[in-house]
Amino acid sequence: MVKAQYGVGFWILIVLLVGFTCGFGALIWVWMRTMWIDEATDEGVTTVSGRKFSWSELTNVERTTMTAAGARVGGVGGLHFGDKRVLINTMIVANAAEVLAFVEKKVGAPVAG
Repeated sequence: MVKAQYGVGFWILIVLLVGFTCGFGALIWVWMRTMWIDEATDEGVTTVSGRKFSWSELTNVERTTMTAAGARVGGVGGLHFGDKRVLINTMIVANAAEVLAFVEKKVGAPVAG
């Protein structure tokens, strides 16, 4: 089992979302937070909102690479369970390498771009 730890990048994102969107970003944050990974176990994954998904329900893995000025700055892994997604954002998960290694072992393929 591995539990995602949200570090400084998480708080920077929150401040930017709320500050630059006059509070509308807080609504986006609440909605997006329901999709963020909280923990991964041998049975499946759990989101921060408490929703659990079994590995047997996994239908697709979506990899996204974030770049700035042509350089890779992070990646997002999207695990699709039917019509629901669980996101692993390497810029806001402090122990992203550990989480990705565990999830990639279970999935059998790279997860984040």
